[in-house]
Amino acid sequence: MRRLLIATILVAAILASIHVPAIGQECIRDLTPGEGVEGELRGPENSGETHTYCVRVEEGSWVSVSVEMYHKELLTSRIITGIAQEGGGFLLYRDEVLPTGGSKAYSYNWYVSGSDTNLRVILTSVANRLAPSVVGYRVSVSVSKAVDAGRVVVKSGPGMEESFTLNIGDAPGDVYSAEALPELPKISQGQSLGFAGHLSANIVKETEKGAELYGGRDTSDIYALPVEAPANSRINITVTPPKGATLLVVLRSEDGAALVSAASRKAGEPATISTSFSKAVKDGRLLIDVQLLRSDVPDVSYTVDVVLSEPPKPETQVEFKPPFPESQARTIVIGFSATVIAVTIASVVIGWFRRRPERQPAYYW
Repeated sequence: MRRLLIATILVAAILASIHVPAIGQECIRDLTPGEGVEGELRGPENSGETHTYCVRVEEGSWVSVSVEMYHKELLTSRIITGIAQEGGGFLLYRDEVLPTGGSKAYSYNWYVSGSDTNLRVILTSVANRLAPSVVGYRVSVSVSKAVDAGRVVVKSGPGMEESFTLNIGDAPGDVYSAEALPELPKISQGQSLGFAGHLSANIVKETEKGAELYGGRDTSDIYALPVEAPANSRINITVTPPKGATLLVVLRSEDGAALVSAASRKAGEPATISTSFSKAVKDGRLLIDVQLLRSDVPDVSYTVDVVLSEPPKPETQVEFKPPFPESQARTIVIGFSATVIAVTIASVVIGWFRRRPERQPAYYW
C-alpha cells in the first residue's frame, strides 16, 4: 500500500512537470444543445492528448456542459477540463489528478454575453511514455434562455396594459458600448413599465466527485428609457434582486452622467430611486443602469418597475367669510361695549348709594 502511494505521488509529480498542450486546436466536431458524446484520451503510446468540441450559442443564454472523466487503463493521469473562448483562454476550468480506477464529474455553466457565442469544450489527459494512461470521458450540453427585457409591460391604468417583446439577448453593460443600447417603450405621466433581466456571478461549488462552476462577464445592464413628462412630475424606479444578491441602480442622463443612484441595503432587498423633473421633458431619454454588487447565486434574475406619476395639484386657498359683514360687526361690537360701560357705571352708582351712612334722628330732651 505504501509503495502504491509513493508511486502515485511520483507519477503526479512527473505529470505536473509536463507541458500542457495549447487549447487553440481545431474542434473535432460541433455539439448541439441536448447532444452527448463519448470518447477516450489515449494518444500515441498512451501519452495523453487533447480533444476539443465546439458549442455555438446565442446571447442571453446559460450554457451548461456536463463532463465525466474516468480512468480506463494503466497509470494515474493529470486531467484538465473546461470551457474556453474561441480565440483561446479558459473561461472555467479544473486541473486535477485522476487516480487509477477513479472518476471525476464537472458541471461548467457560463452565461453567454458579448462575443462569447462560440465556445470550446476542452478535454486533456496529461501523460507520457514514462507514465502512460488512458482516460475515458462523457460530455453533454444543454442551454437555457435568460434574455434581458424579453417581455416589457406598460400599464396606463387599471386593466389597461400593453406588452412588448425586445429581441436584445443580453443588454450592454457600458454606456459607450459599440452596441446600441436597448430602447424600452416610451412612457408618459400616469404610466408604469415593468420587465425582467439577468446578470451573472462567478461561483464554485465543490462536490464529492468534482465541482460545479458558474460564471459570466455580465455584471451590468443598461437600458434606454424614452420619457415625456410635464414639469414637477416624479419618476420612481425599483429594482428587485433575487435572494442572496444585492444590486445598484443608477439613473443617468442621455450622455451617461449619473443623476441619482441607490443600492440594496441587504441581500434580496429592492433598490429604489426617486426624482422629479424641474421642467417639462418632451422626447427625452434616460438611461437605467443595473449593476451587480454581490451574489451567492449564479443567475441573478432581477425585475425593474418604473412609475411616472403626475405632478401634484396646486393647493387652493380657502377664503374665510365672516358670518356678519364688517360694518355690521363693527356696530355690534361698539353697541356691546357701550352697554358694558353703562352697566358698569350704574353698578358703581348703586353701590355708592348703598354704602352711604344713614343720619341718626335728633333727640330732644
